[in-house]
Amino acid sequence: MTISCVLFDLDNTLVGIPNTWNYFDTLIQDVLKMDYSLSIPSKDERNSLWRSGKEYVSILKRWGVSDPNDFWIKFDERDGIKRRKLIKENKLILYDDVIPTLKKLNNMGIKIGIVSNTPDFIIEYELDAFKLEPYFDKVLGLGDDQSICKPEPDGINMILKEMKGSPAKTIFIGDSEVDLIAGQRAKVFPIYIDRNKEKRKIFDINPKSYLKITSLLQIFDIINRPQEDGKSPAESIL
Repeated sequence: MTISCVLFDLDNTLVGIPNTWNYFDTLIQDVLKMDYSLSIPSKDERNSLWRSGKEYVSILKRWGVSDPNDFWIKFDERDGIKRRKLIKENKLILYDDVIPTLKKLNNMGIKIGIVSNTPDFIIEYELDAFKLEPYFDKVLGLGDDQSICKPEPDGINMILKEMKGSPAKTIFIGDSEVDLIAGQRAKVFPIYIDRNKEKRKIFDINPKSYLKITSLLQIFDIINRPQEDGKSPAESIL
């Protein structure tokens, strides 16, 4: 067996959003204040929303949001407006290693996909802005259904089914803890892209259960690594 499929998160894996945590945290606060006239929960409470998976309903209701799906509709509308502005102002960053990596994967005949918690209509802005669409076999935005957003494995499972990919031959690259958890749950090989080269421990996840890289081009060391008999590519690496 060899690696036959590579999946990517989008934001801050392929395309950088400046001041990411503040960007999304401000969106949460804007929706709560401007759309619902609700008080703002604590920073820890707000941060818990991103790791919540299917628990987002109970969290938002605890904050006073009676219709959690409506919350995300309003969130995505505001997000879309802000992204369009960032794109026009050239403030979204396409990392230098993205195009060389995608071209090389295409030349190797490896299937490429995106699994993002961002809704499809926003993903389309970004892919169009950076002319990335031709490189991907399948793109899946999960924001329209928060119940399947990462850290749930549903998105990875769905895209692999559509791409006829095998989890044992797939790596998934993301920039966050929820990406690693989703990859582990989907039984693919999770890789953490650490563009800031953090040396401290960031996650409450066994560091031996995933690989950390600082450039996407490092995945070719993994793909080209000899595989041990009877083991999947991920097992050979770990």
